[in-house]
Amino acid sequence: GWGTESADWSDDKAAIIKDCVESGLRRFYHCGHAWSFLIPFITLTLKDGATTVEMPDDFGGLIGKVLVTTSDATYRSVRLMNPAAVESMHASQTETTGCPQAAALRAIKTNAGQGQLQQLYVFPTAEQDYTLRVQYYVLPNFLDGTHPYAYGGAEHVETILESCLAIMEERYNDIPMGIHAQRFEMQLQKSKQMDTRKSPQYLGETR
Repeated sequence: GWGTESADWSDDKAAIIKDCVESGLRRFYHCGHAWSFLIPFITLTLKDGATTVEMPDDFGGLIGKVLVTTSDATYRSVRLMNPAAVESMHASQTETTGCPQAAALRAIKTNAGQGQLQQLYVFPTAEQDYTLRVQYYVLPNFLDGTHPYAYGGAEHVETILESCLAIMEERYNDIPMGIHAQRFEMQLQKSKQMDTRKSPQYLGETR
């Protein structure tokens, strides 16, 4: 009910909207459902002569194995270890180079105001560029000029909108289970059903 004209706008209103959108997105993303769009596969490049590769700033943890493309274009898995073990391997085999055999996640010290970043620490030192393939949990960015769109795509737009409006109802209108909270719950069930249909029907043989 605030209107969309510039005369209706103010910094206070913008701050309230930003607060509701951020909380609404968190409620949607972290509703307890494992959203398929928050566990992407990505390709990383380990450069010639390097032992580390930085993970994306929205990295929230690895899923499964780290895979490396070998010279014959096939994939092989890299053994995941703790950082101290990889450090020890480098210390005892200082001249060793080649295809990645072991890797560990370790935190990168960041400046004040920056989110925590992580890197993949690899043994041995690469003697050429290598392509690594990983799947990870996303820590979603909030909407801004750099990230103007919410995760999930058009099929979840109404669910996200109702989530944000429900936060506005609860936080600024003192209505804990208003019409938008009810609509959000209904839309959330639809979103979960649509997302579940994208799950694999066959997971492969287990050994």
